[in-house]
Amino acid sequence: MTDVMNVTRLLQIIAAYGAAPIRWPAEERAAAQAFLARTVTMGAPAERQMLQEAMAEADDIDGALSGFDARVPDAALARLTAAVAFPPARAAVRETRFDLFSVFHMIFKPAAALGATMAALGLFVGFSVDPAYSSGDGSDYTVAQSADAAFSALGQENGDGVP
Repeated sequence: MTDVMNVTRLLQIIAAYGAAPIRWPAEERAAAQAFLARTVTMGAPAERQMLQEAMAEADDIDGALSGFDARVPDAALARLTAAVAFPPARAAVRETRFDLFSVFHMIFKPAAALGATMAALGLFVGFSVDPAYSSGDGSDYTVAQSADAAFSALGQENGDGVP
């Protein structure tokens, strides 16, 4: 039995176990009840007010919780609750083997995915660009012709030997 009781410990007990002394820990119950009685009658006003507020709040919570029925209405619901709360252990993860087939997949699967992505991107860009641009004067010319014009304006060759 704990002979020394203070306001902090009594507030912890009230918060954890509620306002009913029957629920308080047996080894601290007598000391807590004596300290509560002594503080309420002769204690400092601040301590008295803290304990009265804590007891009132705990009493409200106790009253609200006492209205709930703790019985499980159905055995199936109990099994479902237990299955959700305590899921079965997962099967052990299979060790990774390093044989030719797994190495092939580790190397070529990402490369194939990258190649397919790049091919799709190339098709998208290829079909979305119009090869003929208009100069605004009614004469259409192609991208190659515009590149030739740009190179000749710079005074460079475009690689065909044509200035």
